[in-house]
Amino acid sequence: MPNDMKPIFDLIYGHWNSRILEAGVTLGVFDEFVDGSAKSADALATTIGANATMLYRLLRAMANLGLLVEADFNAFTLSPLGGLFQASHPSGMRSLALLEGNRTHRAGWNHLVEMIRAGRQDGAQVEFGVTLWEMMRRDPQYGRIFQDAMSTFSKGEVGDVVEALRLGDVDLSAVRTFCDIAGGLGTLLTALLSRYPDTLGTCVDLAEIAEQGKKVREPNVANRLSFVAGDIFVSVPEADCYLLKNILHDWDDRECIAILSNARKRATGPRLLLICEIVITPPGMPHYSKLLDINMLCVTNGRQRGAHEFQGLLAASGWELQSVVTAPGHLTSVVAARGVP
Repeated sequence: MPNDMKPIFDLIYGHWNSRILEAGVTLGVFDEFVDGSAKSADALATTIGANATMLYRLLRAMANLGLLVEADFNAFTLSPLGGLFQASHPSGMRSLALLEGNRTHRAGWNHLVEMIRAGRQDGAQVEFGVTLWEMMRRDPQYGRIFQDAMSTFSKGEVGDVVEALRLGDVDLSAVRTFCDIAGGLGTLLTALLSRYPDTLGTCVDLAEIAEQGKKVREPNVANRLSFVAGDIFVSVPEADCYLLKNILHDWDDRECIAILSNARKRATGPRLLLICEIVITPPGMPHYSKLLDINMLCVTNGRQRGAHEFQGLLAASGWELQSVVTAPGHLTSVVAARGVP
């Protein structure tokens, strides 16, 4: 088989890579290399409780992916890439690997073909009869994995958002109050409050998430950041500027318009809205957003959207699109809008 078949094989067998990575993370392989020394499969098997022969085969495959370095026969060291998946690494990549490998989370993909044929989506509903959000309530361990992964993703996106705001010259000087809608643990809101010391912020989310947020507030903004429980489809707190980071892509157009309309009703002062999402690029322009959109089809009722689709949602809910800015080299865009008087 010629080597030029590799790109084709990567397309066909690419899921092997993520399964191998997830196995290494779940078994705790990466965390055994804390001292930088080489480890044998035999020694690792004793430590993590595995079969040495089977573990060697996994380690060899992990080395083939660049996660480990096979220094000698049955002797492995950790590569810089593999180091990203240690529990102690600040990148938090370990949580993303665990989420994508989770059987509950990936179950919706089993129904991709039938959903496309039927013109429906939300594979979790097809697989379990309930939404992914309900599955998190039923399975707290899965819920924790999901929240950890989303917190990791959120931390990585803050730089994208801040840089896009700078390049887009979005004027936040008149903002005195921010509201982060379904803002999780307030990662983005914390970053903005740190940049704008004269502002206050409210993060509204499910009751259990709001309680978690209260426990992890950054000390430098703790007195200006509040967490409240609420149903964003019913109402949101009053604010000068609303933040929606990776929220609208979870929902269909009708649900998005409901959320945006609630924000418009409560908007004060400059009536600003910042939607922070990975925006679909124009036709013929390859981009991660077009793959992420299929994931949203499989696991939620939502989708990734292009600039024109955001413009339609905004117009239908009392907002006027101002700009769509993506910082060079970054994934997440900022869709800025202002409330129509």
